[in-house]
Amino acid sequence: MAAVAPLLRTRELSKRFDGVVAVDSVDFSLARNEIRAVIGPNGAGKTTLVSLICGRHTPSSGQITFEGQDITRLKPWTRATNGIVYTFQVTSIYKTLSCYENVALAVQKAIVRNPWSRLFGSESKISEGVWTALDEAGFSGMSDRIAGELSYGHQRMLEVAMTLSLHPKLLILDEPTQGLAQAEIDDLCTRVRRIAEKVTVLIIEHNMPVVLDLAETITVMDNGQIIAEGSPYEIENNPLVQEAYLGH
Repeated sequence: MAAVAPLLRTRELSKRFDGVVAVDSVDFSLARNEIRAVIGPNGAGKTTLVSLICGRHTPSSGQITFEGQDITRLKPWTRATNGIVYTFQVTSIYKTLSCYENVALAVQKAIVRNPWSRLFGSESKISEGVWTALDEAGFSGMSDRIAGELSYGHQRMLEVAMTLSLHPKLLILDEPTQGLAQAEIDDLCTRVRRIAEKVTVLIIEHNMPVVLDLAETITVMDNGQIIAEGSPYEIENNPLVQEAYLGH
């Protein structure tokens, strides 16, 4: 039986900033519908790696393929319409608009950038997509709430709803639990598991209990390189990871 090709793969991927090597010859792959966490100390190269994947940075060298296609030089918005969507560490919602309006605006922006994308359709089809995204993120009963009146945790999940409306195949979450109370973290984890039934999820996260509970595979970076990769049990008991990151 032939091996299933990964959804995303990088080969010898590197990024240098004025002589500083932020990502150093990284080979990385993601399977479909998995929850993957990338961890490591500050400055390890985690955010730079996902910025290369989503197109915010251009690689100094190496290659990125998505669904078997070379996307190394594609613009961020083209990658987004192809299915790679990145939520940022700083919540970017429109606080004076309702939850529904926030999600609808995200769809409209995507259509303006690429009117021939898979988001294109009638007004009723767009509305259906907005409602589906709201439901998947747990906002079906909160569509009329003003975004600025939501708790910080709900604002983070509203941003996730905005990304889900773009029909991602790969959803990248950067520090999604930052600033959340424990109850909000538990709720977010539940919703991420639900989302991962349809979408591959890549998480950068410092909250180790969340990482160990949520991720199926953990990738550990240090000094721009991958130093370990494996199951939560394997990573938690890896001496190199303990020394570089876990502080044991």
